[in-house]
Amino acid sequence: MIVVGVDPDTNATGIAVLSDEAGKPEVVDLFIIRATAMRFEDRIRPMGVGIRQRLDRLVADYMPELLIVEWQGIRPCDRRPNDILKLA
Repeated sequence: MIVVGVDPDTNATGIAVLSDEAGKPEVVDLFIIRATAMRFEDRIRPMGVGIRQRLDRLVADYMPELLIVEWQGIRPCDRRPNDILKLA
């Protein structure tokens, strides 16, 4: 089984591809997408685009059976999870 895990954030987003084909979990690929802009308003859309592009390539390359995303809101008071992914 191939699994993709995503830890979304507005500063850096981690994406891992895992496999248990050999009977034990193994990291197949690992990516970190970092924000280049300092201001929140300037980095949020490029981060969303970067996440989207990387996930599109991973799905095409690995055909994962499962995608796991950490619950993440942009602001601590925000009740809508994974706002950063909605931008992707």
